[in-house]
Amino acid sequence: MEDTPSDALIHKIVVMHPDGTDRRVLHRQRSIDPDEPTFGGALQWAPDSTRLAYVRGADPDDPTDPPHAGLLEVVGLDGGERRVMTETSGWLNDLSWSPDGRSLAVMVGDPSTSIRVVDVATDDSRPIARCSVHYDAPLRWSPDGRYLIDDCPDAPGLYRADATDYLSAPAVALPSSAAEIDIQRVAP
Repeated sequence: MEDTPSDALIHKIVVMHPDGTDRRVLHRQRSIDPDEPTFGGALQWAPDSTRLAYVRGADPDDPTDPPHAGLLEVVGLDGGERRVMTETSGWLNDLSWSPDGRSLAVMVGDPSTSIRVVDVATDDSRPIARCSVHYDAPLRWSPDGRYLIDDCPDAPGLYRADATDYLSAPAVALPSSAAEIDIQRVAP
């Protein structure tokens, strides 16, 4: 992301080499508010480094963008961009790519929070876990991509990434200090 004094009301996602060469703008949109928190708050490279997933709010210059929604976008290094999810509550956060790069896990909603897994090729989204309170924690996948760790205070644990509905209990329950557990060691 880049904001410069000359275009302080323009949000951009820019990639370049470490020496500043080959600068490419992958997305650009006018801001609704200079302090708009939704643009790029969640931004993650795909495991193969060919795509970025990011969250943004509605572009005021695009009449097809739903107002007040959170939009999950995937953009390639060629600038080809695709919307893979729209969240009407406006709250999307904590993106995490699956190890194989086929899916994205995302935290959705407020005042309660759920974890959804989105198939990037088909845009299909499925809920795998929910928490009765709003919380913010990094989403982590098991190395084989079969499980996600959920730090929800209600029921921390490993949840199956291929679940087709909200689960009331994790496949593997974890203690309340789950945020400090190394997923590499607890992965089934």
